[in-house]
Amino acid sequence: MGYFQALFSCIEGLLCSLNVEKLVLSAAEEAESIWTKRFCFRKMSDEHFKKHMGDHQLTIFKGTSMLEKEVPAKRD
Repeated sequence: MGYFQALFSCIEGLLCSLNVEKLVLSAAEEAESIWTKRFCFRKMSDEHFKKHMGDHQLTIFKGTSMLEKEVPAKRD
Protein backbone atom coordinates (compact mmCIF):
# COMPACT_ATOMS: atom_id res chain seq x y z
CA MET A 1 0.00 0.00 0.00
CA GLY A 2 1.38 3.40 -0.97
CA TYR A 3 1.59 6.43 1.31
CA PHE A 4 -1.45 8.14 -0.18
CA GLN A 5 -3.53 4.96 0.01
CA ALA A 6 -2.59 4.63 3.70
CA LEU A 7 -3.47 8.28 4.32
CA PHE A 8 -6.76 7.94 2.46
CA SER A 9 -7.62 4.85 4.50
CA CYS A 10 -7.06 6.87 7.70
CA ILE A 11 -9.22 9.69 6.35
CA GLU A 12 -12.01 7.21 5.57
CA GLY A 13 -11.75 5.82 9.11
CA LEU A 14 -12.08 9.32 10.54
CA LEU A 15 -15.05 10.13 8.30
CA CYS A 16 -16.71 6.88 9.35
CA SER A 17 -16.26 7.72 13.04
CA LEU A 18 -17.95 11.06 12.32
CA ASN A 19 -20.87 9.20 10.69
CA VAL A 20 -20.15 10.65 7.24
CA GLU A 21 -21.99 8.55 4.68
CA LYS A 22 -20.69 9.81 1.34
CA LEU A 23 -17.57 11.49 0.01
CA VAL A 24 -17.84 13.70 -3.09
CA LEU A 25 -14.96 15.23 -5.02
CA SER A 26 -14.24 17.07 -8.22
CA ALA A 27 -11.56 15.23 -10.21
CA ALA A 28 -9.48 16.47 -13.13
CA GLU A 29 -10.01 14.41 -16.27
CA GLU A 30 -6.40 13.15 -16.14
CA ALA A 31 -6.81 11.91 -12.55
CA GLU A 32 -10.31 10.44 -12.82
CA SER A 33 -9.11 6.89 -13.49
CA ILE A 34 -6.90 6.94 -10.37
CA TRP A 35 -9.87 7.88 -8.17
CA THR A 36 -12.18 5.34 -9.79
CA LYS A 37 -9.76 2.40 -10.05
CA ARG A 38 -7.66 2.76 -6.88
CA PHE A 39 -10.10 4.42 -4.50
CA CYS A 40 -13.43 3.00 -5.76
CA PHE A 41 -15.11 6.30 -6.60
CA ARG A 42 -17.75 6.35 -9.33
CA LYS A 43 -18.90 9.11 -11.63
CA MET A 44 -21.89 10.92 -10.17
CA SER A 45 -25.09 10.59 -12.19
CA ASP A 46 -26.70 13.76 -13.52
CA GLU A 47 -29.66 13.14 -11.20
CA HIS A 48 -27.41 12.88 -8.12
CA PHE A 49 -25.44 15.91 -9.25
CA LYS A 50 -28.58 18.05 -9.54
CA LYS A 51 -29.77 16.88 -6.11
CA HIS A 52 -26.42 17.77 -4.51
CA MET A 53 -26.45 21.17 -6.23
CA GLY A 54 -29.83 21.87 -4.65
CA ASP A 55 -28.89 20.55 -1.19
CA HIS A 56 -25.27 21.75 -0.83
CA GLN A 57 -22.88 24.43 -1.95
CA LEU A 58 -20.40 22.81 -4.33
CA THR A 59 -17.28 24.20 -5.95
CA ILE A 60 -17.01 22.94 -9.50
CA PHE A 61 -14.02 23.49 -11.74
CA LYS A 62 -14.20 23.52 -15.52
CA GLY A 63 -12.91 20.30 -17.07
CA THR A 64 -13.55 18.15 -13.99
CA SER A 65 -15.93 15.31 -13.18
CA MET A 66 -17.89 14.94 -9.99
CA LEU A 67 -17.15 11.61 -8.32
CA GLU A 68 -18.74 10.00 -5.29
CA LYS A 69 -18.09 7.14 -2.91
CA GLU A 70 -19.88 5.65 0.06
CA VAL A 71 -17.73 5.87 3.18
CA PRO A 72 -17.08 2.27 4.31
CA ALA A 73 -18.89 1.14 7.45
CA LYS A 74 -16.91 0.91 10.66
CA ARG A 75 -14.95 -2.32 10.99
CA ASP A 76 -15.16 -4.21 14.30
